[in-house]
Amino acid sequence: WVVDPGCNGLACITIEKKGVDPLSIVAALWDHVDKLGNREDKGAITDFFHKHKHCYRFIPLQVTCRAVESEIESMITKLLLVHFSAASPTTFSVVCDIRSCNTLKKMDLITKIAGLVGKEHRVQLYMPETVIVVQVIKAACGISILKGADRYMRSQKSTFNLMLHAQSFMAGAAREGAATVAGE
Repeated sequence: WVVDPGCNGLACITIEKKGVDPLSIVAALWDHVDKLGNREDKGAITDFFHKHKHCYRFIPLQVTCRAVESEIESMITKLLLVHFSAASPTTFSVVCDIRSCNTLKKMDLITKIAGLVGKEHRVQLYMPETVIVVQVIKAACGISILKGADRYMRSQKSTFNLMLHAQSFMAGAAREGAATVAGE
């Protein structure tokens, strides 16, 4: 299903089939771009970029709830039980975007979520082992806890930006082409 969340430039795609992991879909997209970018013929990655130029960010969300602090806290607590263990401390960061919602404040939400994670786990903003993703759009909230999400993050601002990933291959091809011309 494609859902109009009521924010310009944003579309939400929901998959109601049980057992479909949103992160596996995003991983498959990233793998596809990697394959195209690693080809000798760099035209494939350029074609992909131009065909999908309006689809920038693909954010996998494992659970959804209303954008109410108590419900978000409840959902996060359930996910933390599955993804965090006191026996194996890890590093984490919280990536939070709030769009068209005046009832929640980003820093308050990040602080609250970080406080829910056990004290044995350490906050690490750059290249954490685990990322807690919170997306608030009007009155809805989507949440994921992702291991190995550093693959999808260049910075807090460009999280899950597939087109930036594709552009990195295009920029690499341009640099290689310039080096070849200079070396001739």
